[in-house]
Amino acid sequence: MSKFIEELREAIINGDREEAEAITKKALESNIDPQVLIQEAGSKAMDIVGQRFNDFEIFLPDLTLAADAMKGSVGLIIEKLKETGGGGEDSVANIVLGTCFGDMHDIGKNLVSVLMATAGMQVHDIGVDVKVKDFIQKAEEVDAKIIAMSSLLSTSLPFMEDLIRILKEKNLRDKYYVIVGGGPVTPEFAVEIGADAYGRSAVDAREICKQLLSSGKKPPFEKPVILGDLKTN
Repeated sequence: MSKFIEELREAIINGDREEAEAITKKALESNIDPQVLIQEAGSKAMDIVGQRFNDFEIFLPDLTLAADAMKGSVGLIIEKLKETGGGGEDSVANIVLGTCFGDMHDIGKNLVSVLMATAGMQVHDIGVDVKVKDFIQKAEEVDAKIIAMSSLLSTSLPFMEDLIRILKEKNLRDKYYVIVGGGPVTPEFAVEIGADAYGRSAVDAREICKQLLSSGKKPPFEKPVILGDLKTN
């Protein structure tokens, strides 16, 4: 088993999707536990990649390739879990993710989606150009814990504030952690709109969501969490 784990981890770190998929297929055919592949190979590989990215040892193209390799592996694992009846959504945290209304960019969002999945979260990616009401509707539908909003356009930022305002009006604000991120988003903006967390990068977003879910603290927070701020119980 350790051979498959090490080889898959290395393929993902190197951003080699073809190799990652080939190793994943062999591992599954050898009856390696799919969850072990995700946690011991995929998740740990992305932890390493994420740390190297934060340390400026690698850059966005490298991170994107690694995430794509991980996505290929996870896709095969999900298919296997569906065949065997494993990996039900009831056992994991549901997260609704999308790009704000008026913004068609999806590269950053897609990267966040893959990285969150490697941390064992059930990501409901509702795409780009998403209206506020659709974020809320999906969150209610899947009983989400987190609503994650991304934007690369400053013209779409007001919709992040609108989401929080409408959640308050509907008495739903204490049901969801709201995390915001994207090029024009700043910690100061997150404070201004009353978000629970701010993700500087896809790697940060993944780690912050893990912290939020393990904190035992209910939203909303007095000030948004930035990576490393939140102390878990």
